[in-house]
Order: sequence, then C-alpha cells, then structure tokens
Amino acid sequence: MKDHFLKRGNLLWESSRMMLPEHREQLLDHRSQQKKKVRPRLADDELELLARELTNAYQEGYVARVTEFDEWEDRVYEGRITRIDQALRRIKIEQEKEEDGPIWLPLDGIIKMEKAE
Repeated sequence: MKDHFLKRGNLLWESSRMMLPEHREQLLDHRSQQKKKVRPRLADDELELLARELTNAYQEGYVARVTEFDEWEDRVYEGRITRIDQALRRIKIEQEKEEDGPIWLPLDGIIKMEKAE
C-alpha cells in the first residue's frame, strides 16, 4: 500500500510552481539589476589621452569612433566631431549615416575614443 502513495509523480511540488505577479516582477527587476554595469573610473592619464584624442579629431576632422557609457550596453557612434562645448561639457558628432543626424554627447559619458578606419 505504501507504493501506491509514493507513485504520485510530481504532484507533491505542483503548487510550488505558482508565482504571484508581484513576485515575478520583483524577480525580473532583481535579474535586470544584476546585469547593470558600473561606470568605469578613468585614471588621470586616461582622461588626458581621451581629451587629446578628442581635440585631434576635432582639429584634423577625421572620422572618430566614440564610445558612450550606458548602464546596460555601451553605445558607439561614428562621425566627425564638429564642436566641443567646454561650457556645457559636451561634444557634437556629425554621424556618417545621414539619416542618423548630429548628436550631442556629454563629456562625462565618453569612456573611449579612437580613429575610425
């Protein structure tokens, strides 16, 4: 008779599969927070090199690849730096694709800059 009660499949744990919508939202929020990135802290020499690269790209007019920090996924822009606004601490990039148009990036958000090939 004991064998009859032990052959119940997975019915014993069936109720544990249910989840309240509030708990599901909390679980999804928790998982997304774990994927969040922390802003890298650039050393003084890295900041100086970045400033020099931005100035060179502006003065020489070559196409630059600028990486902007984002908590979820970094954004990369390609284009010519047409303006450096020191007062508002931002740069203007005329993107290579005409449909994208110009974009203003804050200097604090830029983590990497290189010459595009």
